[in-house]
Amino acid sequence: LRSSVLGLAYTSRTDGQRVMIAEPKTSIGELLGANRVLYRDAFLAPFRASVVYSYTKAGLEQDVIISQQLPSPVQYGLDPDATMLEVWTEFYEGIDPERTSGVLSRESDPLKRVNMVEPDIVDETLNFGAMVIPLGKAFLSEDEFGQEPEGASPVFVAKNWVISEGRRFLIERVEY
Repeated sequence: LRSSVLGLAYTSRTDGQRVMIAEPKTSIGELLGANRVLYRDAFLAPFRASVVYSYTKAGLEQDVIISQQLPSPVQYGLDPDATMLEVWTEFYEGIDPERTSGVLSRESDPLKRVNMVEPDIVDETLNFGAMVIPLGKAFLSEDEFGQEPEGASPVFVAKNWVISEGRRFLIERVEY
């Protein structure tokens, strides 16, 4: 599967408004060991973020490492309490996975639910036959190379497969 990062976005769960906050820029990859490539400062953005690709027998990982404070969603007219930070990756082959959905988080307040475009945070396990993309994890870390910190508590990363205007996107998201 050929893919590339399209950018980072904020999306409002209240009204569905989406704002692209970072787009990729030309960056030279640095080899880290035998199986990792780091693209430092890989985005045109008001903050620093890098991308690390890791390849093992178990599969391929794409990690976005945000090394500076993100701008507040308020700067884009969004409510921080109802905003998701998203990584958009475009896939170029016309292969679509089998999708199995599960709810990671539900809005329990009935008044808030009724006024939200997306009251629940849903994750899709994506099965391409020979490859499966399971539930992802994010960490708060001081490590700029994307290593999972020992003993750190993960935040689960929801993902969805979206087809729009004939293009295929993997959207990975966490609550702001």
